Amino acid sequence: MSALAVGMLATQCRSAPTGARFDSRGDLLLTHAARRASSEVARTFQAGGGLVELMTSMAVSLGIALCALYLVALSSREFARTEQDALLHDQAAYVFDVLATALQQAGHVDATQPTPQVAARLGQGALDGLDDAAVPATSAGFQGARPGSSSDALSVRFAGDALGRMRNCAGMPVPAAENASDDRGWSVFHVATDRQGEPELRCKYRGSSGWVSQAVAGGVTSFQLLYGLDPDGDGLPNDFVSASRLRALGMASGGAALSLWTRVVAVHVALLMRSPQVVRSPALQKAVDLFGSEYAARHAVDDPGTTLAPQQLHPDRLYRQFDAVIFLGNSQRPPE
Repeated sequence: MSALAVGMLATQCRSAPTGARFDSRGDLLLTHAARRASSEVARTFQAGGGLVELMTSMAVSLGIALCALYLVALSSREFARTEQDALLHDQAAYVFDVLATALQQAGHVDATQPTPQVAARLGQGALDGLDDAAVPATSAGFQGARPGSSSDALSVRFAGDALGRMRNCAGMPVPAAENASDDRGWSVFHVATDRQGEPELRCKYRGSSGWVSQAVAGGVTSFQLLYGLDPDGDGLPNDFVSASRLRALGMASGGAALSLWTRVVAVHVALLMRSPQVVRSPALQKAVDLFGSEYAARHAVDDPGTTLAPQQLHPDRLYRQFDAVIFLGNSQRPPE
């Protein structure tokens, strides 16, 4: 036996309890009592927890699951809100684009075709508007319009051309006028409800077989217009007025040969858009002023629809307000 082995055996013997025995290889032999104590310790470490530990773990697991479900619901709600908000921005941008195209064509005449100039630029101008008006879908122009819609209506007239460059609000080309009374170039914008009762901006135009109205964009709860007047002829608006006030100013002027509509050089458009789907959002606590608080303080009563109280809005919808000033592309005054 080597010296190292002898040393290890001596160490084991010194640490062994009194009465311990060793086998032929020098390993310590456990007594029956020692083996039983060792097995009891092992069983103690392998035993499961009690009822308190079980209930605690279940409560913690339930809390984690509830937190996860809350986060999933919150994420889904925020996704729906963001989606509807993006949809409203896209719809408003499209409405402004369609309106800008129509207003750029107001009063258009083809210089190579002198005949339709009278039809395109009459003494009353190529623009017309109504405040708080519900316009029938198949009547000519504003015929049959009635108050009470809380939205305005806009009519744009223009002459077509042989090349098909002039298009109405539906995107259809308008042919060139054949005589001085030919007024086929019409784009009439108004708000109505669809079959589900949802508000939408509609476009009415004169087709080959009569007047037709079709949807431009959904969710337009309020469509408001102010007209920029240029009395000094410098091409810039001095003041923006409603259609009703513009008519009142025209009557006060003593019935001039040319209507004040021929002095309009820009249109201020305000939209209140509503999400088509239900969106849980904080309820509005104050009125919506589409042209600002100063205009509302002066004209909320005589210009219906420019100010909407919270009670007039759906509580479970998302609302967004947009506005833009669109300048006309052509003079509205007839040739002298």
